[in-house]
Amino acid sequence: MTRCSLLYAMLAFALLLTLFPSTGLADEGEEVWRTDIAAFDKYLGELTSQARVPAKDALEGRVTLRPGGGKLNTEVMPITDGAGGFVDLKPAADTVQAKVNQALRGRTVTWELELAADAAPNYLGLMMLRPKLATEDAFLVTIILKTRKGQPLKAGDRVKLEGTIGDASRNKGMAFLTSPSGPIAIYHLDAVAHTVFWLALTKTTVTRLEATVDSRLAEFVPGESRELAGEIRSIGSDLMHNVMTLWFEAYRGHYPDVRLALEGKGGSSAPDALLAGLSPFGPMSRRMTARERAKFREKFGYEPTLTRVASDRVAVFVHPDNPISQRGLTLAQLEAIYARDPAIPTWGDLGLDGAWKDQPISRYGHNRASGTHGYFQQQVLSGGEYTDEVKEQPGGTSVVTAIGKDRFGIGYTSLRHATDGVAVVPLAAKDGGAPVAPLERDDPAYPLRRDLYLYYNLEPGSSLPPPLRELARLIYSREGQRIVVQDGFLPIRADVAAEDGRKIGLEIELGAAAPAKHAR
Repeated sequence: MTRCSLLYAMLAFALLLTLFPSTGLADEGEEVWRTDIAAFDKYLGELTSQARVPAKDALEGRVTLRPGGGKLNTEVMPITDGAGGFVDLKPAADTVQAKVNQALRGRTVTWELELAADAAPNYLGLMMLRPKLATEDAFLVTIILKTRKGQPLKAGDRVKLEGTIGDASRNKGMAFLTSPSGPIAIYHLDAVAHTVFWLALTKTTVTRLEATVDSRLAEFVPGESRELAGEIRSIGSDLMHNVMTLWFEAYRGHYPDVRLALEGKGGSSAPDALLAGLSPFGPMSRRMTARERAKFREKFGYEPTLTRVASDRVAVFVHPDNPISQRGLTLAQLEAIYARDPAIPTWGDLGLDGAWKDQPISRYGHNRASGTHGYFQQQVLSGGEYTDEVKEQPGGTSVVTAIGKDRFGIGYTSLRHATDGVAVVPLAAKDGGAPVAPLERDDPAYPLRRDLYLYYNLEPGSSLPPPLRELARLIYSREGQRIVVQDGFLPIRADVAAEDGRKIGLEIELGAAAPAKHAR
């Protein structure tokens, strides 16, 4: 490796190690180009049309070792983005980068981008992305982001970002990204071989296309005094424990004097907690069984009140080496794998050959306290019993961890637990049907989609106590459903929120739907 190549590698490695995006929602800007990247691209092209493109050889020659100390020169920062781009920290006055710095430095940019089909994760869990435009005007912007563990970015995802066009003179040591301003987006014009400018990101939000919150829902406005007090206690689903925690945290920001207690013991613990009077409501990832409802009616004389608060997809995972992730499975095949007397005991029985042909299928699943265990049993096994060969795990994270270590393993859990260490298996509802993967969009043909519930002990004609009523209002607001998306689930529609809100005495006013926007 040449000295120059080694320096490039060292600089790129230093860049990747130091990128840490913040999260948040980008505010709307006043300038058109702040929210319209196509308009901004056109504007920037006009601005720089007469500017000189820096010479590549001259820039490469400036990446040298400082005499004596052996420290890297920080005047030029090579960016290994595949486009030959450089961030020139001291550009010549007539160059593209100098023109941009002069006209735009210190200005904020707010963009919403849809990731192109060829977007792929880079090493160290980072993304170097080429988003696509809903326009024929070509451009290139490389966004370097550190993705959240277990939730890698995918083609079709929307990235909202806000940043400040950087003034390089105020950020020393950019080769090591010592600037406190945050991670970087590198912007190129299609006609310019080198980086036009770097963008210091201050806010980054990633949203799945299918997980857009219904714009008819209103933002949450506290309806009670800040002095509202009392206690809210919830016992139930371990799958929903994190989203409940996030709702509780948001609620505490509005009502700091309300005491909150949350236990995620598993969905099957919710009916027992309601019966024992330990909690007035409980989260569940499945519906109560007929027996559970009968016990509730026997004690209280009325039905438990069911409300939908989010949606989820149960996914089937295998080891990344397993060819079945490319072929897919039917629900009938899944049943034959997991049933009491499995009709499909080996991978060869699914048509795999070679080293897979004679290998027994290693099955993983949730324990009996889990609502996901019950859901899979009803939807896949038609209420029948699991084979004793299923290795029951305490939660979804344990399921995917085990499969990642077991080349011949298969397991089911919520899609939100997906990691790079496992592969998702496309599923078909019926034999002969086309298998559908749940990753890229919310496809109604995917057969294992489920609602997530809150069950209330609410006597007919009565109202929720004020602390609990305000929590329910928060959940059915735009803020509450953004939290649903943040935690990897799908939000509910506004009409569902209104329908189920009425069950617990809430009148949720719906606004008009916002006009659809092109992804950009």
